[in-house]
Amino acid sequence: MDYSADWKVKKLGEIASYKKDNAPVSKKNYISTENIKQNFEGIEQYKSKEVVTGTAFEKNNILIANIRPYLRKIYFAEFCGSCSHDVLALEANEKIYAKFLYYCLANDDFIAYMKIGR
Repeated sequence: MDYSADWKVKKLGEIASYKKDNAPVSKKNYISTENIKQNFEGIEQYKSKEVVTGTAFEKNNILIANIRPYLRKIYFAEFCGSCSHDVLALEANEKIYAKFLYYCLANDDFIAYMKIGR
């Protein structure tokens, strides 16, 4: 069966949106460029109960460190929380599965695209 006819090229903004609202959270539910692990390896959760404010994200959102893309810091959120303003929070829309979008972004082709700054 040939599935190639069913695929269409879309811009990221057509299938996902950036989260913009701020919310206070316990730091254990906070994501920053410091606690996203390199090479798409998840996060190291903070242990502090201190309250911090950042961009609110939801479970199944995709968090991308927007500085030093060569470190390959992209995380698929497993909980709700907030992230620093150096982390982009993307929410997939109803046209695409969030986990599929994550796998499209957490790969070397996307990192190479980010590095050229388009």
